[in-house]
Amino acid sequence: MNYMLLEKLEIHIAKFPITGLFMLLQFYSIGQMPYEKKIDSTVTIELSIPHGNRLRVLNDCSSLNNDVFIIIRNDTDSIVRFYENWNSYGYYNFTFEIKTTDSTYTVSRPHKLWYRNFPTHHNISLGESIVFQFDLIDTVCASRGRDHGISVNGWIGIPNKIDTALIRVIYSLPSEYESYPDPMRRRLDYLEYLDNKDELNEIEKTDPTEENKNRIYIFSQTMMSEWRKVVIAH
Repeated sequence: MNYMLLEKLEIHIAKFPITGLFMLLQFYSIGQMPYEKKIDSTVTIELSIPHGNRLRVLNDCSSLNNDVFIIIRNDTDSIVRFYENWNSYGYYNFTFEIKTTDSTYTVSRPHKLWYRNFPTHHNISLGESIVFQFDLIDTVCASRGRDHGISVNGWIGIPNKIDTALIRVIYSLPSEYESYPDPMRRRLDYLEYLDNKDELNEIEKTDPTEENKNRIYIFSQTMMSEWRKVVIAH
């Protein structure tokens, strides 16, 4: 505390009681009130690509390590839902952008037929996060003997070149998936493929109650991660 300044303020109070008292209160409030930091309440997305001393090489058909990790964190006051990616509701919601020295490419999932399909989701509460893991390999690698499953679950659009690149992930939910289909439609979809009453009851439990439905919702905003540097090898 600056006592000389305080002494001057006390003299000023004696001459001008009202204005001096106001200045003294301001002085004490500045010196004693804690600084309140505004909390950014939002949902964030991060792209994580682990690597050692060298940049990570992606889309090498001969490699079994093309995994990337998407981390989504919830810092809101609600429970946010993200569809699981085993069904069509969540399968196409992540795309990647790759920026090389001369072009920018969009990397997405190829469309496929769904023989078993109904919406399920992950619940993310306040302060919690979830990690999605993807094998970011182009479907053309299936013809090179690496893994024939790639032709169905791989990606399309990865540049066919060798180059240092920047990559980021984009989350975007189609408008028709911004809310669950009505419970009857979901039950019919589910029973078309499964005949297990216990599992059906578990699916029905995912519907929010009237009391909590305003605090539980499917996250539908578009969001992008920061860019990460990698090497593209095809």
